[in-house]
Amino acid sequence: MSSSASSLTSRSVELREGMDYEEWRELGRGIGLKVGKSLWEIADWVLFGEETYGKRYEDALEITGLDYQTLRNMKHVAERVYRRRYELSFAHHAEVASFRDTEIQDLLLDQAVENGWSRNELRDAAQKYRGESKPEQQKPDPRPVAQVVFKLKLTPDVDELVQSEARAEEMQPEDWIVSAIREKAERRMQVAA
Repeated sequence: MSSSASSLTSRSVELREGMDYEEWRELGRGIGLKVGKSLWEIADWVLFGEETYGKRYEDALEITGLDYQTLRNMKHVAERVYRRRYELSFAHHAEVASFRDTEIQDLLLDQAVENGWSRNELRDAAQKYRGESKPEQQKPDPRPVAQVVFKLKLTPDVDELVQSEARAEEMQPEDWIVSAIREKAERRMQVAA
């Protein structure tokens, strides 16, 4: 961009009258790069603090103003995705963080770069890779299902335990919780029988 074009400052974006569409798009790309870089910086900072000082999230919550779940998710991505593609968003990397195999992460991230995939397109590819399908593609379960919605409020230590166990099983945390409840119920039924 030329010196007379709009620019980014440390606290705002300065827009000039008469900028053309391509200048506006280029400025947006610059903003996106800054946001993506800062997400990685925060994630790496939280991970370093935990590994080096044993600090959990109290300081990070206070300093960044971000909520616990956001910081925990960011740290998870930073500790699981080693070979980053800075031309992709942090959200792209979050979509592959659940894969333990870095070769699978690399394959999916490389495909996202080569094909210009959005985060949702990468999510779809990751689901296909796992053998999952979108809900509208799944066959309905003929068994009757009672739909009960629970809202759990977990303490940070319990949340960390659930996250760790879910990662070890390569499951989503909410799926792991349901699985744990089901297993416990089945054991009780076996004991009662």
